[in-house]
Amino acid sequence: MVDRNPYNYLLWRQGSGHTVEIYDLMVDATCRRNGVGRKLVDKLLDHYLPAGTRLVFAITRTSNFIAQQFYEELRFRVVGILRNFYQDERSPEQVDAIMYGRDIKPVIKEEK
Repeated sequence: MVDRNPYNYLLWRQGSGHTVEIYDLMVDATCRRNGVGRKLVDKLLDHYLPAGTRLVFAITRTSNFIAQQFYEELRFRVVGILRNFYQDERSPEQVDAIMYGRDIKPVIKEEK
């Protein structure tokens, strides 16, 4: 746990082909811009990835510029556009998303 605020969380799932997807990342409005989101992602990358994970994905709406900046600062790169991925809550229209990916370097243990 990064902090005790129950509204700060990161949900992920293991995918196929040695991948992991961050499918929900929430930081309470009172905690934003304080590094909480970065700490949640760092904790996932440093402690919770299944052995052999090679790529971590994250998806956000094309209109969510703050999330786009966040992932790019964490060295995620755009790997594709997902057309009509989200249902817009305010209208019956579908909304496009950006899929980000970050390569995970395997840890090589040195022999002693």
